[in-house]
Amino acid sequence: MSTYERDKLNVNGDTVNLRDAGAVRFDRAQSLTAAQQAQARDNIGANDIDAYTKTQTDTLLSGKLDATQKGAASGVAELDSGGKVPSAQLPSYVDDVVEYASASAFPATGETGKIYVDTTTNKTYRWSGSGYVEISPSLALGETSSTAYRGDRGKAAYDHAAAKGSAFASGLYKITTNAEGHVTAATAAAKSDITALGIPGQDTTYQDATQLASGLMSAEDKEKLDGINTSWTRLCNVASTPNAAFDQIVTLDTPLSNTTKNVLLSVQRGNNLPTNGRTIATAIVPYTQFQGGAVYVTGYSSLVVSPTDPAAIFVVAVFIWISDSKVEIATNCKSADEYFRFRVFAQ
Repeated sequence: MSTYERDKLNVNGDTVNLRDAGAVRFDRAQSLTAAQQAQARDNIGANDIDAYTKTQTDTLLSGKLDATQKGAASGVAELDSGGKVPSAQLPSYVDDVVEYASASAFPATGETGKIYVDTTTNKTYRWSGSGYVEISPSLALGETSSTAYRGDRGKAAYDHAAAKGSAFASGLYKITTNAEGHVTAATAAAKSDITALGIPGQDTTYQDATQLASGLMSAEDKEKLDGINTSWTRLCNVASTPNAAFDQIVTLDTPLSNTTKNVLLSVQRGNNLPTNGRTIATAIVPYTQFQGGAVYVTGYSSLVVSPTDPAAIFVVAVFIWISDSKVEIATNCKSADEYFRFRVFAQ
């Protein structure tokens, strides 16, 4: 280096004055004019060096968020993966209704003032302080005073009522109905409509009934019919033995009396009386006629009750009044394998 160049550097001890040389030092402080400082900045920018002054750096750092302020009290709220503020960092009035897949997924301890929704059942709950309480019990459908009526049936009932028919004056009509069963049209019925049903076209008159022709019952006959006592009381029930004649005085279970109207005398035949006996002869006589006399009861005893049956027996039995409490019953008919049973009834 020449003396001139050395003098130009003006080196004095450890201090190098580069002001005149136009150089910028980086190892220690250096006094530069404003023009030199501006030129230095231009030179640094021209060489694409991203550098900031201390002031610029301090300004930039003062606007940067401290990580400890994220999600902290008096700090700033965070954003989730969807770019939204998590509900945990929002005040309760911002998120009053929260949804969960089921009631079992609700927080162990709820918050007063919030509404919790079970999206599976669509039921809503509130926190009571100790547990979750359904806000309004589920609406039950039914047909009682404590249930709501089904909407589809209610609509069907409304449609039915809305499809009302027409009003007609009292009378006999041939009618037309709609699908709901309401009368929509009516035509007065004519006599031909009635006779077409098989009802006679003229008045029908009836005479009193006789033994040969049906008819109405006269008042006298009705009185007689009402006076007939159809209840019979059995007074005796005795049987013969096979292959033996029968003649016996029988004491009646209940004596006859002046109040007795009629007496019924009956003869049965069978091989196991009274299980399968069959009646072969009967007679009904007024009590006054039976009293003090005798009544013969006759009939054919056979399987087909016919005199042409080879096994037929013509039975003759006599019932003799002895007293109101005793009757003699006798017959000479007998059968090798069957019984005869004799009965007395009173009316």
